[in-house]
Amino acid sequence: MARRSESSSRSRSYQNVILTVIAAFLGVLALQGGSGAPSIKEASASQGSGRAVRGGGGLANPAQQRQESIHQLRDINEHLKKLINAIEGEAIDVNVISMPAGAASE
Repeated sequence: MARRSESSSRSRSYQNVILTVIAAFLGVLALQGGSGAPSIKEASASQGSGRAVRGGGGLANPAQQRQESIHQLRDINEHLKKLINAIEGEAIDVNVISMPAGAASE
C-alpha cells in the first residue's frame, strides 16, 4: 500500500512539473503576442488556398524564410550579449521582500 502511494505521489509531482513548464511556455507566448505566427483564420485560409500567409499571396519562399530566421537569430544574439554585459559589468542590487519560512534557518 505504501509503495502505491509513493508511486502516486511521484506521478503527481511529475505531472505538476510538466504542467508548470507548459504554463510557463504559454505565458511567454502570450506575452510575445504570438509575433510571427499567423492567426487561426489566416492559417486555415492559407491551407485552403495552398498559399503562404506572409508571401503576400505568393508561394512560400524557403530562402526568404531562412534569411528571416538568420536575422531573428542575430537579433537574439545581440540581446543576449547585452544581457551578459549587464550582468557581468555591473553590481546588481537585490532587495529581498519576503523569504520562505525554511530558508531563513539555512
